[in-house]
Amino acid sequence: MKIRTKISLVFLSAFIVVMIIVGVVTQTTNSRIIKDEVNRHLETTLQSRAHSINIFLKEQLEKIETAAIHQELLNEELKEIRDINEEFYEVFVIDSQGIIINSSNESDIGLDRSTDDYFVNARDKVHIKDAYFSKTTNQPSIAVSAPHAGGVLVAGIDLTVLNEITGDRTGLKETGELYLVNKDKYMITSSRFLEDGFLTQKVDTLATEHCFETHPQEAHAQARTYKDYRGVEVLGSHFYFSQMNWCLLAEIDAREALAPVLSILYALLGLLSALLIAYYLLSILLAKTITRPIEKLYQGVEIIGKGDLSYKVGTKAEDEIGQLSRAFDKTTVEIKKSRAEVDKKVKDQTKEIVEKQEALLNILEDVQKEKELTAIEKDKIATILYSIGDGVFVIDINHKILIFNQMASDISGFSAKEAIGKDYNKILNFVYEEDGKTINDEFIKKAIATGKIQEMTNHTVLIRKNGDRVAVADSAAPFRNKEGNIIGCVIVFRDVTKEREIDKMKTEFVSVASHQLRTPLTAIKWIIELFLEDKGLTSKQQERLTDVYSSNQQLIDLVGDLLNVSKMEAGKMVTNKKPVNIKQLIDNSIKILKANADKKKQKINFVSKAEIKETNIDSTLFNSAFNNLLSNAVAYGPPGSTIGVIVSIEGKEYVIEVHNDGPEISKSEQNKIFTKFWRGADAKRIKTRGTGLGLAIAKSAVEANSGKIWFKSGDGKGTSFYFTVPYK
Repeated sequence: MKIRTKISLVFLSAFIVVMIIVGVVTQTTNSRIIKDEVNRHLETTLQSRAHSINIFLKEQLEKIETAAIHQELLNEELKEIRDINEEFYEVFVIDSQGIIINSSNESDIGLDRSTDDYFVNARDKVHIKDAYFSKTTNQPSIAVSAPHAGGVLVAGIDLTVLNEITGDRTGLKETGELYLVNKDKYMITSSRFLEDGFLTQKVDTLATEHCFETHPQEAHAQARTYKDYRGVEVLGSHFYFSQMNWCLLAEIDAREALAPVLSILYALLGLLSALLIAYYLLSILLAKTITRPIEKLYQGVEIIGKGDLSYKVGTKAEDEIGQLSRAFDKTTVEIKKSRAEVDKKVKDQTKEIVEKQEALLNILEDVQKEKELTAIEKDKIATILYSIGDGVFVIDINHKILIFNQMASDISGFSAKEAIGKDYNKILNFVYEEDGKTINDEFIKKAIATGKIQEMTNHTVLIRKNGDRVAVADSAAPFRNKEGNIIGCVIVFRDVTKEREIDKMKTEFVSVASHQLRTPLTAIKWIIELFLEDKGLTSKQQERLTDVYSSNQQLIDLVGDLLNVSKMEAGKMVTNKKPVNIKQLIDNSIKILKANADKKKQKINFVSKAEIKETNIDSTLFNSAFNNLLSNAVAYGPPGSTIGVIVSIEGKEYVIEVHNDGPEISKSEQNKIFTKFWRGADAKRIKTRGTGLGLAIAKSAVEANSGKIWFKSGDGKGTSFYFTVPYK
């Protein structure tokens, strides 16, 4: 790039920067002024309409309160009240039992309104029922009610007046609108863009969220920009009605409200463009004046560069360029003298280089052979990794990616070129499926720290390059150098989306089927209980019905277990943690199961090795886990044996142990012990009935209480199950 061009660009750049600053400041100021003006107008309109709505609601309350003064109101008097108050389309009296005894619409007399909001909430004070769809008028309505003669006086009001108030869009320009939403964020008045949105159009925007969550005491909020229920950017404000838990919204499309800002911006851009062109032409003229002596010097340098060392480029100018040209002439003379000396040295050194080159070629031949062998081995490894069906990547001890196979690229969306050399956390984000944010790479760090293979936690997802989430599973394994030191980790992962979908379908099927079975089974239980209460049954009939009742109860228990498993697998198990004393929970469970233990002449021995204090857990989940373990100990423990229950403290956790002297769990079955619907051979022999869900439910319940569960068996001392809950 020529100096002339550089000078022009410097002047031009400085001008552009100044103009940009001036433009941004000017535009920002104008934008703020216009936006403030729109905000003030919008908020004034909002307050005016809100005041009208408050007056309307207050008038209706005063009307019903005045009418309720009369001790006895017959049908004709109620019709007269309805005709006098044009907003009322129906007026009726409800007695203390919730039955309509008099009404302006006589067909409603005798109807039961004991559970209706306008009866329940108006027995002691006047009340306005939230917007609803009236079956009498087939129109959107509200109702006002007041205490009257031991019962309630009620008046139904259509929403015509409210629609007229919100429909007055004076001063809201072409796209402005006002509308009301109820506490559930559903529209209860018409809007400019949606005539029939009553209780069907949900308005879940930033404005409604701010209005209902902050609950200002009938105060309006400052206007702000957000997207409305249509997804259009609007400038809006809201007003909260604390009495009704309503929100009044006033909105104008931001495009229309801020249109003057764009007009000013276009004019400003036009002015800046004209100034830019004029300034550019001026900078070119100035640059030519400065660079003309430099160009003359450059021409002389080119002649000398072609080999004419006798040429003189010096000028008579007394400025810096003239001094530079004369200094250059002196340098040329010195170069001419030293060139002869250099030519002689080059000739001598060339001979020496030729001799060394021959030796170097021999060394390069040996290096090339080693390089070819290394390339062959590298190709073998690359071929193996490419053919593997799972994603594989290798990291060093500093978490930098060394190898990244094709399947890893296909699953993650990142190419090997993008991944290799980067920290794996910058490329592969493994997160928990539950919240989609919390990093789940503990299995990689543990593999490097412990030197052991670590499995990836269940319900892990990988965030792909395009932002999509894919369910993944597998493991991480450390690798070592010749000295046995850990120098990195190999991570294998695969796409398990289809497996998760199948598992989800299975869980949903079990949940739906269980819900459908629960109702008829409960009905059967009630019917059998009625039959069993019949004193006229023979002993044989009584015995058979008892068998049917017992079998039906087992089905109900099975359905309950299936529902619990479905909730836990789907992550829908709601925990309600609060301070409880686990000793009391254990004592209660022992009392419940004592009858079963007495039948087998067993003794349940509860020992606490530590002082038990209150801890913050879900008591229902604790009972579910402990009852399953204790009932199993009673069922599989031999007659006359002792069932041991021991509570101790280890670190920051209570450890609960449940021991029995029954058959031990074989090593071949131990890895399946917490699997759903699985029962060991000895368990089936001792207790023929069983679902194989108890231990699976216990495990899920313990983990939901932030604990862990395990067991010990096979040492000739029976079987002990352990689980933990937090100490604090």
